[in-house]
Amino acid sequence: MKRKAVSDVLGAIILIVIVIAGFSFLVYPLLVREYSASQGALRENQQAQVSASTMIQLVYYTVSQNSQGTQITLYLYNYGQYAFTPNAIVVNMPTAGSWTITSFTMQDVSTGNAVSQISPNENVELSFTVPYTGSIPSLFNVSVIGNNQVFTWQI
Repeated sequence: MKRKAVSDVLGAIILIVIVIAGFSFLVYPLLVREYSASQGALRENQQAQVSASTMIQLVYYTVSQNSQGTQITLYLYNYGQYAFTPNAIVVNMPTAGSWTITSFTMQDVSTGNAVSQISPNENVELSFTVPYTGSIPSLFNVSVIGNNQVFTWQI
C-alpha cells in the first residue's frame, strides 16, 4: 500500500512537471514576442515625441552663382526642444534637375563659430553649392534631412 501511495505521488509529480514544462514551452515564446513588440512600440513613441518637438524654420535665404555652381545659403532657426543634425540636403530645381548634397558648412549666426547641429533656440547659417551654372529657376525646393526627419521649403 505504501508503495502504491509513493508511486501515485511520484506519478502526480512527474505529471505536474510535464504540464509545467509544456506550458512554459508554449507561453515563453509568446511572452518574448509580446515583450519585443512592446519595446518596439515604445521606441517608436519616443522617436515620435522627438520628431514632434523638433521644429526647424527657414528664416531667410540667399542664392547666387559662382564658377563652381549655384551657392545657396539658408538661415535656419530651431524653435523646438531637441537639437537637429543635418546629414544631407536635396535640391530639386524642376527645370534643371535634382541634387543630393552631403558637403555643406554650418555656423552659428550670433558667434560665427562652426557648428555640427542646430541646437534649440539657435540661428544657423547653412551654406552649400549646387553644381548647376544655368539660369536659376524662379521656384525650387530645398529639403534638409537629418535625425530621421525632412524639412522642405520652396525657394
